[in-house]
Amino acid sequence: MLIVWNIACGIILEILAFSFRLFRYLCCTLGSKPRLFTSEQLGQQAELLAARFFMRRGYSVLGRRERLKGAELDLILVDHFHRDDELVVVEVKASHNASALPHRRFTFRKRERIRLATNEFIGQYKLKGVCIRLELVTVIWSQQGLLPTIRRFRLESIQTEVRSR
Repeated sequence: MLIVWNIACGIILEILAFSFRLFRYLCCTLGSKPRLFTSEQLGQQAELLAARFFMRRGYSVLGRRERLKGAELDLILVDHFHRDDELVVVEVKASHNASALPHRRFTFRKRERIRLATNEFIGQYKLKGVCIRLELVTVIWSQQGLLPTIRRFRLESIQTEVRSR
């Protein structure tokens, strides 16, 4: 039942995102000046598209834009297809230009900050022995197209333990 709900929510998000992009495209073709996204708006749109991408594949969204001391976790998902439920922490990078290579902006330092924030999240909610998978999703909008290109990079799996204090 939860998977059906996730798929239905994913379809609704897809329709909303597509209609927004269609509206922007029609405004551009009718001669009005296109309004560019700020980096904050671009990131929010990319996170919505990434959430939809995963929800259509049966994942559940546990958290969005979780702000912790170490960093901000863009998406926290639950993967129901593995034998044991697995948390998936997703970092989303977006760009208007494909030559910008948004996955290159995910540096080693950023990965370490996300790993520390993930451990803080696990400790905060007292989840013991949880399998965590780090993933990177890039969203690239082309200049003329309505549909963005979404690429997924599986980075690593981490087995965490919460130490008792």
